[in-house]
Amino acid sequence: MLTTREYMEEARDLIAQKRYDDAREILVDIDHPVARKWLDKLDEIDPPLLDDPFAEAQEAEPVRPKRKSPTDKGELLGVFGINIFEFIRRLIYGLFFGVVAGFMMSAGVSNKNEEAIRLALILAGAGLLILALGFLGNVAYTFLIDRKTLIHEYGVERKTRKGLQFYSFEQINAVQGYLTVMYTNGITTVIIGSFKFFHDDTPLFAVYGMDRGFSQLSGYVIQKIEETHKSRLLKEYRSGKTLHFKPIELRPDGLHYDKKHLTLADFDGMEVDSDSVKIGNKKTGRAWKRYHLSAVRNPWLLEAILNSVTKY
Repeated sequence: MLTTREYMEEARDLIAQKRYDDAREILVDIDHPVARKWLDKLDEIDPPLLDDPFAEAQEAEPVRPKRKSPTDKGELLGVFGINIFEFIRRLIYGLFFGVVAGFMMSAGVSNKNEEAIRLALILAGAGLLILALGFLGNVAYTFLIDRKTLIHEYGVERKTRKGLQFYSFEQINAVQGYLTVMYTNGITTVIIGSFKFFHDDTPLFAVYGMDRGFSQLSGYVIQKIEETHKSRLLKEYRSGKTLHFKPIELRPDGLHYDKKHLTLADFDGMEVDSDSVKIGNKKTGRAWKRYHLSAVRNPWLLEAILNSVTKY
């Protein structure tokens, strides 16, 4: 097996022969600041072809029209807020489940002949009561706090009782939260979850919900975070900087969590689903770390960057 020095010499010979793509394929696998510097220089003198599926240019930030001014919000793409029919439906569900829960629990308390029936009624009633409180709590939140969220081409605008605030996608650079599908029958889908959006470590706003609108809203903003910040973070990483995805750090020598370390050579893919994050380890064939989705800051952006730097 060749040493890092020998790989670097081979890449230098290929560059001298103007075989830039061949040199690039060698350099991307070398974890060394000189290799990253050579890659940056190659991108300047010979940008990769867009139709090359392994080219770095394919991972560049998408070309978007520039904002005319800091106050330019761009085209209005979607509005998420109070839907009066959804509001009434949740209110009726909450009241219905609350009334049924009350009857079941009172029947369970009064029924002293069969202990098993009594306990079952009380537990079932308690479950329905929790469900009722969830519906009514969501109704209260929607009406009292989260009045309306507008998605624009260049950011998110929030209209609440506290006033109106616009956050650009350059300003929104981090997200943390979860989304869980509780029930679906092809017609109705019940989703619970919450996402908090940040600028670095400063919280900007949060969204909560139990419907498809919440999923679409949070998914779109998460996608824009990746489009807006991925290219910049890749450049920072290749320059030797550490990227923070609390509680995970991506350093030049690999992934770090607490005192644990996983090299990029041992990285075996990352899976992000609706409620968990899993990072694979080639050496063990098992997960290096597994987290609840809400425990990791920017998991989708971390996955995209890892896939880029490892070409996984």
